[in-house]
Amino acid sequence: MNQLMCAFRIVCERRFFISAFTFVVALFSAVSLHAEEIVLSSPVNCTDAQCFIQRMPDQLSGSEYQDYQCSSFSSNGYKSTDIRVKRATELVKKIPVMASLDGVVDAVRDGMPDGIFTGDKAAFIKGKECGNGVYLSHDNGVETQYCHLRKGSVKVKKGDQIKAGQKLAEVGLSGRTNFPHLEFRIIKNNKAIDPFNGKVVETGCSIGKDSSLWKSDALKNIDLATTHLVSAGFSSKIPTLPAVVLGLLDQEKITTNLSAFVFWVEIAGIKKGDIEEISIVNPDGSLLLKTAKLHKNGQALYLGYAGKKIENLLKKGKYVGHYKLIRRENGKKQTLIFKKKTIIILDK
Repeated sequence: MNQLMCAFRIVCERRFFISAFTFVVALFSAVSLHAEEIVLSSPVNCTDAQCFIQRMPDQLSGSEYQDYQCSSFSSNGYKSTDIRVKRATELVKKIPVMASLDGVVDAVRDGMPDGIFTGDKAAFIKGKECGNGVYLSHDNGVETQYCHLRKGSVKVKKGDQIKAGQKLAEVGLSGRTNFPHLEFRIIKNNKAIDPFNGKVVETGCSIGKDSSLWKSDALKNIDLATTHLVSAGFSSKIPTLPAVVLGLLDQEKITTNLSAFVFWVEIAGIKKGDIEEISIVNPDGSLLLKTAKLHKNGQALYLGYAGKKIENLLKKGKYVGHYKLIRRENGKKQTLIFKKKTIIILDK
């Protein structure tokens, strides 16, 4: 059984005793749900934060992956929806996580620390990859799971009766995660369901044939999964995703005295076949560097960069970083993203 589905030991133990009848129902349940059966409220209140869909359930079986719209906002075998907050620094806003349906609290966990997952933490979080979380049971064999909640923010306890829209906790960075977000999962008869089209996960993408389970206004303050630039900046070293997510590079001071000069971008929704171009223009208008790359695989989250070693001092003045993402659609090349970022370097 998937470890994230078993985020709470009490739930896993209960499922080992599923009756033969329930097993048969789950085995032969319909591939899709109708929107009228389940109507989901938003699981996050993003009124005061910049939120977007980072990842969605995988609708392909096997080693390849696609989200419900046949794009790359997923990863192999993924069964949840990630609603991301842009920067960890925004967690101080105490972004509410809310129940999407009326239900009963089946299990909770709190007390795990917030922080970017690194390999040395693997043993500590084994079996607790969900981090701090809440698990709700609903009518008709439906369950919802809310993971990676902020330490100390869980407001409910096992057995509580919950109404849709009621606050459960706050968005956090606990468990196995590399960015601040809510991992939301909906299950029916022990099968994970894609809330964007109502289908059991890994049953195929379906452009234009989806039947969303979300209420019409559920995601109004959340940017949907489209290819976009999340952030961009300059650095004196090769960037890492944790440094970007934690906002550390935003605080870096770039001077004329540095060993390397790097322009970086964080992109959501790279597709196989996309072409990117990165360049830095000197204060006098000449090129400091220019690179191009063909993406051989899609990525829900991508950190790209180009840089140059600096043997002598950089000249003072205005440097401009350019990023372009090009995609071929319907036989034509289109520029999806064009970003120009400026930095003025004044002293040593």
